[in-house]
Amino acid sequence: MTWTLAVSTLITEELRILRFLDENRLALAQFDEVLFICQLRDKPLPDLAGKLPANCRVIESRTRGISASRNVGIENFTTDVIWFMDDDTKLVNLDRIRKAIEDSPADVNTLRIQDTKSEELFRDYRFKDELSSLQLLQVCSIEITCRKSFIDRTGIRFAEWIGVGTPLPSGEENLFLIDARRRGAKICHVPLVGSRHPKVDFELKAMWTRPGRTRSMGIIARQYGPIGLLLLARWGLRGLRSGVEARWLADLWRGYIRGSEGIPQNWRRLSTSRQPA
Repeated sequence: MTWTLAVSTLITEELRILRFLDENRLALAQFDEVLFICQLRDKPLPDLAGKLPANCRVIESRTRGISASRNVGIENFTTDVIWFMDDDTKLVNLDRIRKAIEDSPADVNTLRIQDTKSEELFRDYRFKDELSSLQLLQVCSIEITCRKSFIDRTGIRFAEWIGVGTPLPSGEENLFLIDARRRGAKICHVPLVGSRHPKVDFELKAMWTRPGRTRSMGIIARQYGPIGLLLLARWGLRGLRSGVEARWLADLWRGYIRGSEGIPQNWRRLSTSRQPA
């Protein structure tokens, strides 16, 4: 089984790509293909000339938003499995992960993340083998691997109007997994740490007041129908206990009722994605 690592980065991050290469050089050699999706870039990266290993290539993309970046990876990878990644991570346990996922019957597998400094797990991963519908809300995009056979069969993509870099800055991985489950995907958890990533501990109130985030949460709850009302109640109580203003709670409700109404659905129309010859 062949593997692709699809790493999302930005126009100004040449040095971060080089640091990622240095930090993960041995790990990257175990991939058949490594794609660096460099967004908002329409000319070559001179600092990378001659510095990329043979299995690595840069895709310059004038798209915006993490979901569009993930989709550029999906549209360009050529192997059996794609693993989505950020450019500030360290990869670990690759041999064990590859064997576990290659032995897995799942279309989509999720992994675990550790904090870079403390090496503590990002969350309490109380997952059984196959994720429940609500556990899909507890997954980060860099924990996701997906088989090409499932992508080709269903045509699944990330929703480009949601996620970091859009007016709705969170929840893209949740919508992707919910959509995958609706399309018949078997989604399983592999209890192995795949990457280490810096953990930012926001105060709960600060997270609530990020523009668009509460509406994102409402949109995610909307996917669960009537059960989503229980999610709204739970999240709303958390917000109230943290001293969140009523307008942010109203935004949560607005996301549930109106969904993505008023948000450009084809975020990629802001610019054109391309791969240089």
